[in-house]
Amino acid sequence: MTHQGYLPLAWCGWQMRIPLDWRPLRVSGNRLKGMMTVGDSTQAHMQIKWLQAKSRGFVFAEWVSRRVATLQRKDKTETELCRLAGTDEPCRIVQSLPIRETSRRCAYAYSREASQVIEVVSFTPFQTRHSCSPKRSQTSVSESSSETLPIQGGAHPLFSLEFSDLHSPTRWAVFDVSFITPTGYDIETHRINLGDMAFRFAHRGGQRLVLRQVYPSETALARREMSKWLDDRPFKEHKLLKCDQIPQTITFDSTGTQGLLRRGRKRLPFPLHSVATRHSISAIAHDTDFSRLLMAEYDSPSSADEEVVLQVMRDMNWHKAKGAGR
Repeated sequence: MTHQGYLPLAWCGWQMRIPLDWRPLRVSGNRLKGMMTVGDSTQAHMQIKWLQAKSRGFVFAEWVSRRVATLQRKDKTETELCRLAGTDEPCRIVQSLPIRETSRRCAYAYSREASQVIEVVSFTPFQTRHSCSPKRSQTSVSESSSETLPIQGGAHPLFSLEFSDLHSPTRWAVFDVSFITPTGYDIETHRINLGDMAFRFAHRGGQRLVLRQVYPSETALARREMSKWLDDRPFKEHKLLKCDQIPQTITFDSTGTQGLLRRGRKRLPFPLHSVATRHSISAIAHDTDFSRLLMAEYDSPSSADEEVVLQVMRDMNWHKAKGAGR
């Protein structure tokens, strides 16, 4: 559910809430390692880096110490601890001294369930309840700020940080578009354009999932009908799609949202048409409540599972559903 004045930002297993006028400026990487720069129309406000930690032998405190040691080669630093909901150890907030508006502010958080480490480099103040005083000029650790600090007036998005379990479905949210991918899928590529957003995910078993939203739907349907949108592919492919049947009308959820579902097979052009055939299921629905065209395509070397497509269609725009999310 969208909190007043904030939108969810969820990517590769982590999630936080950002102001309505903030958005991703640059995104790279996948679940194993990546980076995102977030800002508004005037400047970048923070940079988020994430890394999948080793399941055994990883000690968060030692990892942070090495990162802080790198910062201390250039500046004196001050470290403050605060407890974030959903993290296993206190978040470390490191600020360069003396503290100025232009000082570098870094925060480090870790979740054992997600096997993920997050580094947030902020270009704006964190504004913690126990903010470090500018008069203090030596490296120190404050244990007094170990309670949970919820996001509220003036608080930094860092304090809304949450993680997804590595072995659970993953939530994604960007630019007021959200969806949930099944367990085991990692992002391969994406195309983020205002009014047309597409994401492709891959599973170790060879399955692939493409999720797309186009808006406003009235403008999109004026350009082409729903069945033609079903034929449109956001990412280039060498294989040709052969439909096994004409699209069938289907109801996707309890609200009565209807759309089209189509089965097919992807093949290479002749004479390699019998090599590495993939089975495909595509779906499209018109969400009139939010003026969106919702699309999903699932393909697999073996038979395609219709339930996967139906579930990801139901989960689209979870942040707008009543009572969904936090």
